[in-house]
Amino acid sequence: MAAITAALVKDLRERTGAGMMDCKKALVACDGNMDAAIDFLREKGLAAAAKKSGRIAAEGAVLSYVNEAGTCGAIVEVNCETDFVAKTDDFKALVVSIAKQVVEVKPADLAALLASEKDGMTIEAMVTAATAKIGEKISLRRFALYNNPEGQVISYIHMGGKIGVLVNMVGGTVELGKDVAMQIAAAFTKYLKRDEVPTDELEHEKAVLTEQARNEGKPEKIIEKMVLGRIGKYYQENCLVDQAYVKENKLSVGQHVAEVAKSLGGEISIAKFSGHNCDVFRSSWVCKGDIVDFIALNDNVSEWMCTKLIWEGFTILADFDFEGPISLWSKREIEHFAFFINRDWLCIDE
Repeated sequence: MAAITAALVKDLRERTGAGMMDCKKALVACDGNMDAAIDFLREKGLAAAAKKSGRIAAEGAVLSYVNEAGTCGAIVEVNCETDFVAKTDDFKALVVSIAKQVVEVKPADLAALLASEKDGMTIEAMVTAATAKIGEKISLRRFALYNNPEGQVISYIHMGGKIGVLVNMVGGTVELGKDVAMQIAAAFTKYLKRDEVPTDELEHEKAVLTEQARNEGKPEKIIEKMVLGRIGKYYQENCLVDQAYVKENKLSVGQHVAEVAKSLGGEISIAKFSGHNCDVFRSSWVCKGDIVDFIALNDNVSEWMCTKLIWEGFTILADFDFEGPISLWSKREIEHFAFFINRDWLCIDE
């Protein structure tokens, strides 16, 4: 039987938001298999859908470069060993320089990018030289490139390079492109529309939801209809055009884009997007009963957030005047808001 370590339990808790003891029981039942334990918790109704898209165990930055015409852009992720280095001007300049190289050279893959030359030196040599100069291992992890002569490419960088999004769009405005990019960053969007969801992922989700309904004691004759309804919610959480628009949650993103297109008298098409996530936060989940510490504050927003957290049953480790309005947000909306302003706000005091 696999050893169930505290680190493994903590990792499962961060992925699912389930309680520590529930996480331990799930890991024991699944012999330490993380994916199986996530499904186990979800089937028991003890966890939300896990964010398995993955955070990497490294620091770094995700930065972008878009040409002056706004028709070609690249987003690049470069990793280093410490957050201190990731925040330095030299490191950020290296990342932007590589992003600019991607736009100028348009490499087919990472190997081609590393082999390409800039100022008489290959990108691979530039990264090696930076490693020697800075004293930390630096690695070029991935990039995305969009070239759209008939449309526009818009980038959005959040939290100084922790999250980066690149949107390839035909029609519309730069403002709309920024809003869509911010939506993707806030909601961890995986797919543009429903037909992009892989069949095996969809079938897996249906299997989990079916078992979840059985564990809730639902009759077999209504389970199929329940699963179809819950799959609709899955689409709303993971597909951009179906997601509730963060600036007006009564509309989906698709509906908002359609409204903007109508006001402009034309058509708008979001062709592709790429979101890179270079976060290594202490926790991406907060659960009722957790002790929440506001590390950094932002005037009225902090009061608003604290008021809501108190309403939800959290304990706040801070001394404020809680005068902000109480908004009836869901747990997911609380996570999105905390992330959208500055996700470093929230940490679980263990």
